Amino acid sequence: MSDKTNTFSELVALRAGLCEISNTVEAVKRARQQGRRYKVFADTEEGKLAETKAEYEKLHGVIQNAKGKPYTNGFISISDERAPTAEKLKQQREELKSKLIKPEKPTFKEQKGINWELALVVSLIIAFVLCLISTIAFIFVGIDYYFCWAVKLGSFVLCMLASLIAVPIKKKKGLNKAMKKYREELAYNNQINEQIKKVEKQFENYVNSGKYVAELESAEQELSNRITEEQTEAYKNREWQKSYEKAEADKRKQVAANYKNLVQKYAPLLHQSDFDKLDYILYLFDTNRCDTMREALLQLDEQKRNDRIVSSINEAQSYISTNITKSIGALGDNIRHALAGVACALDDSVRTNNAMLGAKIAQLESSFKINIDKSCKQLVESIDSLSTETNVDVYIDNKRIG
Repeated sequence: MSDKTNTFSELVALRAGLCEISNTVEAVKRARQQGRRYKVFADTEEGKLAETKAEYEKLHGVIQNAKGKPYTNGFISISDERAPTAEKLKQQREELKSKLIKPEKPTFKEQKGINWELALVVSLIIAFVLCLISTIAFIFVGIDYYFCWAVKLGSFVLCMLASLIAVPIKKKKGLNKAMKKYREELAYNNQINEQIKKVEKQFENYVNSGKYVAELESAEQELSNRITEEQTEAYKNREWQKSYEKAEADKRKQVAANYKNLVQKYAPLLHQSDFDKLDYILYLFDTNRCDTMREALLQLDEQKRNDRIVSSINEAQSYISTNITKSIGALGDNIRHALAGVACALDDSVRTNNAMLGAKIAQLESSFKINIDKSCKQLVESIDSLSTETNVDVYIDNKRIG
């Protein structure tokens, strides 16, 4: 085989090696992603495991304290919620206690002395009525005047004595009604307390029979089973994490070793700094644009220079175009300001001529700007013709599709 064919074959082999390294790098990324994913799973499971263990230790302590311990008053208040029967009895007891009321025993204060306000009001009313009657009797019947006043005074005294008796009787009736309500409330509380005692008695029998501890031990066993499951799940996720981390490390070493081997093996043919232009070099060989690596590298350097020139000219064109646009705009503004100043100093006819002149200048500015942009565009198109990058990309794409 000719030297050109050998060189082309080695370049193809180099490209295949770089493709393999690229695939391995993608595998490294996938392994790292999976390792992080399983690390999150393992951390979550271990957090849940720690909480379950703490719950188990707490329950175990409750069971040890409850074993062999007889029922005492108030034991129901501190019972563990993991025992369903205990929790149910505790709720019943709390509901009954919430129904209790606080009755207040009514008190009766005996009145001492005379209720002067009531006696005075009643006496005045009766006195007014008797005064009216006695006056009528004195005028029409002829009853003695002093007798009438004696009747009035006697009525006043009787009213005061009546208030002394009537008010305590009224208060006594209110006290009886309040006492009846108080006794009814006491009876209601006694019924509720009897029900509470029944619930506490049920709890006492429940505890003394050992069912309370049995239910707690059943809950403890469930926690123990859950701990085993969570330990298994956490261990499995942690092992998967370690597996993917090991695979990632191994593939990284493999990538480094393979790349080092490629660099050492093909160093006489192509420097590693030009590996990214390998497709372009293959294009040159395959299209008979070169026969040796030296020619290919020279064309590669020329292509790089052309690319840099095109990039620099594009940047310069953009910069020049921007500055020209700004300058033309500033020039137009200055001209318009100048014409406006001149127009203010001239008569109407001069203003008319200046307006026409301004329109003409604006037209010239627009034409000048269009010509500048057109020239810059033609310059860029002529420079782009120096680059063969488009043909190279089309060739590379066709080769990959083929």
